[in-house]
Amino acid sequence: MNAGAYGCEVKDRLLHAIALSPEGILHTVPVADIGYYYRGHSLPPGWIFVSATFALEPGDPHAITNHMETIMEKRTATQPVRSRTAGSTFRNPPGAKVWEFIDKVGLRGKIIDGAQFSELHCNFMINTGAATAAALEQLGELAREKVLAEYGITLQWEVVRLGRTT
Repeated sequence: MNAGAYGCEVKDRLLHAIALSPEGILHTVPVADIGYYYRGHSLPPGWIFVSATFALEPGDPHAITNHMETIMEKRTATQPVRSRTAGSTFRNPPGAKVWEFIDKVGLRGKIIDGAQFSELHCNFMINTGAATAAALEQLGELAREKVLAEYGITLQWEVVRLGRTT
């Protein structure tokens, strides 16, 4: 995927990647040929990235450290970084924030069998201890149903699950 945060995405720093096709062939793919877009790419289904080469910018070590610390402070204040979570659950629809929809349909803090929408940032699902994948999926599907019914928006899972992205 084209992960990004704080104004920079993978596509902004990637030079090329090596991907394994379903046929077992390794391909070296320049960033321009990957077809990156928000949280995704245009390569054929089933390709697996096995390595990547990035171009980074040199800088003052102290300035870089300070920048990293500032970002971690922001994340700690707004995201459940110390909880068991896989990161953002759903992709943001164009011009909107998923967490706002999840909050408005009353699911902030909602728990199903140990799976919980974070109180801090409700586009994060937390495993509070013994949640199964099924419980996490059930909680996510509840959000998808409620947001679709209330706002007519179909939430898309952030990560591909069982070969599906919807």
